[in-house]
Amino acid sequence: MNAGFHHSRAVKTRWFCLCTLMAVSLSLVSVGDVGRPPEQGANQEEDVVSEKRLIVGFRQGTGRDAKDALHDEIGSRLIREFVSISADLVVVTSRLTAAEAIVRYEENESVRYAERDKKIRVPTDPSEE
Repeated sequence: MNAGFHHSRAVKTRWFCLCTLMAVSLSLVSVGDVGRPPEQGANQEEDVVSEKRLIVGFRQGTGRDAKDALHDEIGSRLIREFVSISADLVVVTSRLTAAEAIVRYEENESVRYAERDKKIRVPTDPSEE
């Protein structure tokens, strides 16, 4: 019975993290972009919010001091912390490109993922999916 409880708790935790990530992503979407289909031939680079803004996800248990030390080492500055999903929004302030900073972050065992901060488009009509 305990195994079922732990499995259920793990599933609930994953769903909570996923829903929180979606909510955070939606809060970053410009209202004018909601429901607007991507233009034909649209360049995905245009969807990047800022060339040097990254979202860095950390493994559970990574402390704030360790995260800050890694940001300092790479040359980035914390913009916003998303505690519930253990992720940070940062801007790269060093001479590294975003791609170089992503590689450096992903080399660290405390990092689950690092990616550019991008706009997302959410269809308002289910037929647009």
